[in-house]
Amino acid sequence: MMNVLLVSNNNALVEQITQLLNTEELNIDVSEEWTDSLEEYVYVFIDERVIDDQEPIRIPPHVYAVGLMDDPSFEVTRRWMKAGVKDLLIVSKELDRLKEIVQYTRDHVRFGGQHAAAIDLSNKGNVHAFYSSKGGSGKTLLSTMVAQCLKVEHNSKVIMIDLNAQFGGLEVILGLNHSRSYVDLLPVLNELSIHHIQNITATEERTGLDVLLGPSNPETAEQVDDELIARMIRICQEHYDHVVIDMPSDLNSLSFTALNESKNIYYVLTPDSLGLRSLKHAITVFERFQIGKRQHLSLILNRVHQKNELTESDITKLIEIPVTGTLRADYFGIQPMLNMGIPFYLKKGQKAKTKLTKDVQRFISKTMITN
Repeated sequence: MMNVLLVSNNNALVEQITQLLNTEELNIDVSEEWTDSLEEYVYVFIDERVIDDQEPIRIPPHVYAVGLMDDPSFEVTRRWMKAGVKDLLIVSKELDRLKEIVQYTRDHVRFGGQHAAAIDLSNKGNVHAFYSSKGGSGKTLLSTMVAQCLKVEHNSKVIMIDLNAQFGGLEVILGLNHSRSYVDLLPVLNELSIHHIQNITATEERTGLDVLLGPSNPETAEQVDDELIARMIRICQEHYDHVVIDMPSDLNSLSFTALNESKNIYYVLTPDSLGLRSLKHAITVFERFQIGKRQHLSLILNRVHQKNELTESDITKLIEIPVTGTLRADYFGIQPMLNMGIPFYLKKGQKAKTKLTKDVQRFISKTMITN
């Protein structure tokens, strides 16, 4: 049985945490004041109100410390991360995740003989990048539908990242009116945590989908660098089941960073000669920079219709990349939903409204849920 120290003078919170963890084979000690004597503890859960006005605390490297906050705060997050706190939870929204953290790290400690603080919680979620070197392929619409479907139909924790870092686009499709973007994370890059990210994240209210928007000002977008993109994706990956990235068509250092951080790269291809020509050019660049060697690279055929210039059979004969999804053309089914700002998926189990929403559901069940 492993020892836990809960530092809190809030009896209701103490009782709540004790009940939450009562099946986890933990010996929980409670202290109303901070102590530096942590040698016997594997976990320390710290109530923000207990240490708020005290001298800076220091967490030993063998301890997995979790801060318990009432509200998100850049200032508090920065101070705690410097002190050695490994994770921060908003009590009113995220306390249940405390059990998840213990369950994950406990098995590593028990079977691996490691301290909890040394456990790597990264690479938890799947990162899906939707890319096409041809503009107008429908990748933004498709990635949005995939993110909504994962959230609504499969009860997954999903965040969508708009890497079109000059004029964005997701806010239009999702009807978001949000002034923050990931460029606001630059001042706290060295201490970046999930709570910094959540402070600037927009949430689509009807589906609960979290969205990280790109800057709307081209001059501001120039400030975004590779390190921010990489850290942002990795932190989101630790806290979400799925990270869906809407990629820009141009290939630059930010694009390469995001593609290299992805587990799955879905190239969205319209079945016509122009789309095929753009794909062949992209493949040449991918091979030059070893993109797709570690990741799973596949094709999604979009806007498939019997009058298309090329069939799936034609494409598979010309291109060695596997086709994992075929989505039918459905302009008249999708356009009214876009015009009225209606989410493509609203309720789990609800019958698909259009051919395309049905195709996306089938694609996800086949390729993502089994990953």
